[in-house]
Amino acid sequence: MNNKPLKLSSCRGNACHRAFTPNSLAEGFRNPTSGAINLGRSGGRIAHVDNASAITQNPANLMDLKRPEVTVSFNPVYISVEHQNASGATAETENAWKFLPAAYASMPILDDKYVIGLGITSPYGLSNEWKNAGGFADTANQGSLRYTTPHFSELQTILVNPTVAFDVSEKVSMGLGLDIQWSQLTFKQHVFPNGRFVAESDGIGAGANLGMTWKITDRHRLAFTARSPITVDYDGDFNMNVPAAGLNVNTSFSSEIEFPTQLHLGYGIELTDTIRLEADVEFLEFSNFDTLPTQTGVPLPGLPTSLNQDWHDTYTIGMGGDWKFAENWIMRASYQFFESPVPNATLSPTIPDSNQNVLTAGIGYGSDNYSIDLGYGLVIYDERTINQGGMYDGNFDFAVHLFSLTYTKKF
Repeated sequence: MNNKPLKLSSCRGNACHRAFTPNSLAEGFRNPTSGAINLGRSGGRIAHVDNASAITQNPANLMDLKRPEVTVSFNPVYISVEHQNASGATAETENAWKFLPAAYASMPILDDKYVIGLGITSPYGLSNEWKNAGGFADTANQGSLRYTTPHFSELQTILVNPTVAFDVSEKVSMGLGLDIQWSQLTFKQHVFPNGRFVAESDGIGAGANLGMTWKITDRHRLAFTARSPITVDYDGDFNMNVPAAGLNVNTSFSSEIEFPTQLHLGYGIELTDTIRLEADVEFLEFSNFDTLPTQTGVPLPGLPTSLNQDWHDTYTIGMGGDWKFAENWIMRASYQFFESPVPNATLSPTIPDSNQNVLTAGIGYGSDNYSIDLGYGLVIYDERTINQGGMYDGNFDFAVHLFSLTYTKKF
């Protein structure tokens, strides 16, 4: 490692304040609803869950499953972001397609008194990669986007969720689960005049979750779920090479993210034997994410050891339902409103986010032994305008489409 004094010329003004912020899709860095059944009725999905994905939606509803089953989901996401500054210069993201697989398995045991399950999902993450154009191609200006924010940022998570469900009484079911989450952070940014740094680190955190469903009557249900926060301590490497300055820095990198507490309340009703409706409200404690540590093994002048985020708690509200319109066939639809936790002061091209309205729909075919479901979601973002007197001032526009294909096999 070269130990000569280092000046990060990319960190000017408020640039380093955002240099390592995780990327986002919706509600900060939470991923969309996983699985076609849940996506199709995303606005109402905890009182009525029809397959093993109840493990992550509401584990109490595993008690509705009377046979062992395996569910796998393929969940493509299309997300494109454009930033236009006050002078009209634009920057756009590339590699818009992301892929989020998920898998679940459940099995009744002990004469159907309990149902055990295991879910593997990716609840947070996705990535942003900006094209080498506009501000990200401006090599002459030290204050351009190229040198003040990562051109590539990625937050990955894998959540392993073992679960058990049981009946508390004739009317009340409960599910309990353990959340074991692996996560990785990666950032790539240009350094003036001809260098680049890469920071990559990973870690594991743990939490717990529970769900309860009260069958008020044969046609009315009240459901509640809670997921504890999960803290992940990241450890990895920081590598920077600036040939023009003769610098080659290789050192350690560490950080920490506390993923939010989640509380979810839903009320479901069967209007007829073929039509169900549900209304949900959700609370997410994103105020946990108030700072982001950025510790390197060797002090780097210009790079702060902690970055202010100042996120706020958010609520989501929604309504969804389904209709068994023919034998073995079912249609789903929903509406959901998501509030962004990211304030104007800490929003940047690395974490473009805004309030959004989401419309979803789905269709499924099911027999006694298997089912196939498709889901689609259109995400309508509010245009986000930043006017903070900084380099990220301007408009952020979003184009997001959600897809899901789910196959369930019953044994």
